[in-house]
Amino acid sequence: LYLVFHGPCRLVGSKFCFVMHSFALHCYAHTLWSLLFSFSYRFYVLKRTPPKNGVIVAIILVMYLPSLLQFISFCFANEKEAELKVLIKENFGYDVYSECVGGSKNILSWRSLPAILHMSLSVTPIYIAIHVLRKLTISLLDMGLVMSENNRRIHSQLLQALTVQACLPAFFLLAVIVYAIEQLDIIRHPLLEYSCFILIGLIPVLSPLTSFLFIRPYNKWIRETLFRSHKVSSSIKVSTIASTARISDLNVML
Repeated sequence: LYLVFHGPCRLVGSKFCFVMHSFALHCYAHTLWSLLFSFSYRFYVLKRTPPKNGVIVAIILVMYLPSLLQFISFCFANEKEAELKVLIKENFGYDVYSECVGGSKNILSWRSLPAILHMSLSVTPIYIAIHVLRKLTISLLDMGLVMSENNRRIHSQLLQALTVQACLPAFFLLAVIVYAIEQLDIIRHPLLEYSCFILIGLIPVLSPLTSFLFIRPYNKWIRETLFRSHKVSSSIKVSTIASTARISDLNVML
């Protein structure tokens, strides 16, 4: 597993770049667990009383442990930069002697394998579980549970956001497939080398946008604060009132 780093981290060194890369990977992996928790919580509170904050925090910490252990173990997987540059030149023909390089010569070592297995094998069962919970949640909402109209509207908005977010792990799955194709030496191409991380990077980019689009308080704040839609509508109302007043004055004069 060889990595060529770009960006400001090069000013510090390859070890720092590799640690930052490991941190990013563990965030990507934890994104899947966070989505699973979001769907599980939404399904749970439809039928039961919401758990206490302490219980929620404990569950979140437990679900974070696999990603944390991945981060800790993978941080030690980086090997000597000079040796990696020689291997990259021999195996791929890339001249990277002037680049910042990191990676591992043996992905089956205890430092690399846990991270690879966690990111590769967890995505499919989590993806299936998310869609099962989504279907169960929709069926409960369609059954006509006793809840106020406001709560039903809020649940519907959250479900729309979570439904779109449920499609995001597909990018993760595609990235895993691309990585497997490269790692198993089925196809080798620079486009595949770059697309693996580009696909994963789309998840943290698109995930916040779903909340901004479908959750009304966020959507309203963006429209009023960033796009000034509230102020524009107010000015239109003032202009309309002023125009009406002028017409009334003319009628009085006539």
